[in-house]
Amino acid sequence: MLTCEKCGADISENDKFCNNCGNVITATENKESKKIEDSDNITIRIMDDNLEEKSSVTVKTKKEVMSIKVYLAFLILVILAFMLFYIATKEKENRIGNSFYNYASGGKATQQGDWIYYSNNGVIYKTRIQGGGIEKVVDEPNCRNLSVIGDYIYCNGYDGNIYKIEINDKSITRLIDMKDIPVKNKFTNGAIRLINTVTDKEIYYSVFTVDGTTLYRMDLNGGNIKKIASGYYRILSVDEKYIYCISFSEWLGCSNIAKYRIVRLKRDGSENEVLYEDAMDNLNSVCIDNNILYFVSEGSILYQYDFSSKKKKLVLEKVPSLDMTVKDGWIYYLEDYNIYRTKTASNKSEKITDDLVSSVDVGFYIFDNHIFYTSDKNDYIIMKTDGSEKVTIKSSEHWL
Repeated sequence: MLTCEKCGADISENDKFCNNCGNVITATENKESKKIEDSDNITIRIMDDNLEEKSSVTVKTKKEVMSIKVYLAFLILVILAFMLFYIATKEKENRIGNSFYNYASGGKATQQGDWIYYSNNGVIYKTRIQGGGIEKVVDEPNCRNLSVIGDYIYCNGYDGNIYKIEINDKSITRLIDMKDIPVKNKFTNGAIRLINTVTDKEIYYSVFTVDGTTLYRMDLNGGNIKKIASGYYRILSVDEKYIYCISFSEWLGCSNIAKYRIVRLKRDGSENEVLYEDAMDNLNSVCIDNNILYFVSEGSILYQYDFSSKKKKLVLEKVPSLDMTVKDGWIYYLEDYNIYRTKTASNKSEKITDDLVSSVDVGFYIFDNHIFYTSDKNDYIIMKTDGSEKVTIKSSEHWL
């Protein structure tokens, strides 16, 4: 039922006038319906506005998330590129120092990464393999037997001591003093210390006295010294687990024939194993290349001995020079002040120098892929092991 707006009397839905007061009836229900409809429309608009706002926020959020992902991906690529560049340009640090052959040649040159370090007239210099000038490292204590491990040069001084030289701040530390070596014979007052090899963990050196010869190891971390072996031992090569040494056990009678040995020891000196033993007049120009022993004996005959198969084989019937080594299957040797090389399975030689090696500072140093020597003009020469990409360091550069 409806009611009159004026008097409040009940009226029917079809009445046009109030039966009580005669008031004209208006469509109250329609107004109510319209109010409800208008209210619904407002609610719908509000909901639409909210949905539109939420949709806008969602789209904005998605865009922000996408931007962050793109930024992170770009940042990761930049970091990776930087790491690759750093790895590619960072100087490769040695884990094993100079080679037995280079020590036997005087040890006045060594290599780490792109740099060659060498001693000249009481000064240590360094120069890039590709050239580009030289840099003075330090006025050294007249060193030989150079090795570089990380930021340090290790060397023998001609005063009989062993030194460590910091490359950056140029400080010099005496690691082994000749006075620290005990000598039993009271009539002797000194000993010779000779570096055998240097690793990133230790230095191996031999001590020669009238009382005998001893091989020692000194840990770089802490400086602990340990005797490795008694008798003549010279280290030929080092790997992650073992040291390989040349030794001899005894002279046979009153002749010049001796029993030579190639022995393998763990780096702590344990497990002394004889890999090869033979009686010969001498054992010259000995080296190890790819698990094969090469040595010159019986005057000038080059032999090889395979540790795996235990077979000995003649390689060359006559080696032109005892200044010889084998690297990566190539025999390198000096003849008539020129450097030659030949494959171990071939008799064909090739000359790889176009100038003469110095008759004063005779010999050459061989590294991973390069050879270093002094020319007859007293210039230093760097070239690849095939003789290409030669770089000359003029002797006058050392006096600038």
